[in-house]
Amino acid sequence: MRRAALAALALAACVTEDADVLQEGTPLLSCADVPGRISDRQACLFADACVVPTPTDPTCCQTIATCVAGTLDLASYCQPGCAACMDDTGCVAGRQVCDGNTCVACPDTSNCAPCAPGLAPLTRNGCPTCTCAPASECSFADPAACPGEECYPGLVCAPGCFPGDPSCCANVCAASGCPSPAPLGCDTDCGSNPNMCASCVIGACDCVMGQWSCTATCGERTGACFQPSA
Repeated sequence: MRRAALAALALAACVTEDADVLQEGTPLLSCADVPGRISDRQACLFADACVVPTPTDPTCCQTIATCVAGTLDLASYCQPGCAACMDDTGCVAGRQVCDGNTCVACPDTSNCAPCAPGLAPLTRNGCPTCTCAPASECSFADPAACPGEECYPGLVCAPGCFPGDPSCCANVCAASGCPSPAPLGCDTDCGSNPNMCASCVIGACDCVMGQWSCTATCGERTGACFQPSA
């Protein structure tokens, strides 16, 4: 009799409370708790549908969380045509630029003033802008762009151009030994330009004995930089 009682007690000690094995962690009580969840199948007690940014793509995608029978239920929604980006290289060239970690359409340039003769709109990821400058003389994507010379990144770049991205700047082919970036397109005085100009920018530059020797051309000043002409 005593042995039977001990056996019954041992069996009772092994019995656990029934629970949904799919539920994990302490119950989520509100939408504010969802981003800090420890499991996508966590227990929950809230009634609302929660919309939170998807951690892997918070700019374009959202996670919709609901509580179904006491267990978290998640569904993902991504905005059509939206693409996350870190810089312009993550967007479609000629059609998009990266703005706030999202690829957006090229800026509207329909109301831009025309560039002065000899100048052209700077481009950003292939998209034209309203900023005028002399045409870039070289691209860092082409190692043979400046035969026997160095390709200098330019000081004047398209608005919103990411730091360190020379693809949207007025770059210069010149002899080695001059300070970088190059001042092509910078504001300057009109002293070396024989034409009557209301304002001038640097129109051409050469590297002479380690210093920039530049000439002026007519153009609207950008305010990006100033360089005296030679």
